[in-house]
Amino acid sequence: MFSALVAGQALAIQLARELAKTGTKSELGHFMVISSVRALGPVLTGIVVASRMSAGITAELGAMKSSEQIDALVAFGTDPMKRLVAPRMIGLWIALPVLTVIGDTLSVIGGGFVGLGYHITLESYYNGVAKYLTPSNLLVGMIKPVFFAVLITTVACWKGLTSAGGAKGVGVATTESVVISSVGILVTDFICTKLIFRILGW
Repeated sequence: MFSALVAGQALAIQLARELAKTGTKSELGHFMVISSVRALGPVLTGIVVASRMSAGITAELGAMKSSEQIDALVAFGTDPMKRLVAPRMIGLWIALPVLTVIGDTLSVIGGGFVGLGYHITLESYYNGVAKYLTPSNLLVGMIKPVFFAVLITTVACWKGLTSAGGAKGVGVATTESVVISSVGILVTDFICTKLIFRILGW
């Protein structure tokens, strides 16, 4: 969440400087909503969560596989997909959108404090935020985390359940999981944005 706050402030500095050149500093709130809610918030939160959760899930499942705990579950008639994969998928489905909302909020709040340094009142800033915080913009920002959650969990569980070679193999699988998830989020973001804009007719 700290990363969302700082990223929002950095974005606001760049936007405020450019808007000041054209005399439209009052539109900072508008551009912060578009930038943070539609794009920066979901992607930044997704990558941060992917770095943490992909590594954790892959390492945990990889360790279970190397110690034959998963084989033991199968021997006792337990489906590893239901027991190990499904709870993690559902948990991230719930957690990632919530974290995205918190990250977006902190990013926009951070932008408001930066705006004060450019003589943009909080009232003017938040009027712009409220004006452009529309259902369609929220829809774009809230659909993406759902797909990101599926991607992160799928990749992490896949790499964990297919890891081999003991501790070294688990380490390699963990690294691959984080890289694939992070790059996959960027690709998924592009695809989701393209499809959503086409559906909404933007």
